[in-house]
Amino acid sequence: MTAVLTTAADTAPDPTIRGSSLIAAAFGHRGNGDLRRAETVLEQAVGSPAELGVTVDLGHCVVVEPDGVRGALLAAAPHLLNVQVDDMRHTAHEHLPFGDGELDLSLALGTLGEIGYTGVAAVELPRHSYDAPGLAHRSMTAMTEAWAAWTAPDPTSSTTTASAPQEALR
Repeated sequence: MTAVLTTAADTAPDPTIRGSSLIAAAFGHRGNGDLRRAETVLEQAVGSPAELGVTVDLGHCVVVEPDGVRGALLAAAPHLLNVQVDDMRHTAHEHLPFGDGELDLSLALGTLGEIGYTGVAAVELPRHSYDAPGLAHRSMTAMTEAWAAWTAPDPTSSTTTASAPQEALR
C-alpha cells in the first residue's frame, strides 16, 4: 500500500501536488469497527509515515465511536489531517442538518481547538440539495454559535475554555 500511495503522489498529473501528503480517510461505519481499529489496520499495512493521516467524520463518531466524538478526536489527534462535520443520531447512519441529530457541535469544535487542530473542518451537507444555499448558511451559523458557546468566558474563571481563536472558523 505504501508503494501505491507513493506512486500516486509522485505521478500526479498536476505537478504542483507531486510529493504532497496523501490523506487516508479512515471512517468508522457500523459493522466496520471504530476509529482505533481503522488506525491499527493502516499502521499494520503501511507503518506510520508522516504523509499518512486520518479523516474523522464527526457524525460517524456519534454512531460508532465507543468514546464519542471527544474520545475519537483525542485518540486521532496525532494522525488527524482532515475533519468532516455533520450531525447524526446514534441509531442510524443518516447525515442530518446541525441540531437534528445528537452531535455536540460545541464540544467537537472545542476539542479540535484543544488538540491544536488547524486543518480543514468541512461541513458535509445532508441530502437536502434543493436547499443547499440555505443549509450552508444555517450550517455556518450553527458552527459559529457552537464555537462562541465553547469559547464564551466562564463567569467564575479568568480564562476561556478553548485554545484556538474564533477566527479559525473563517
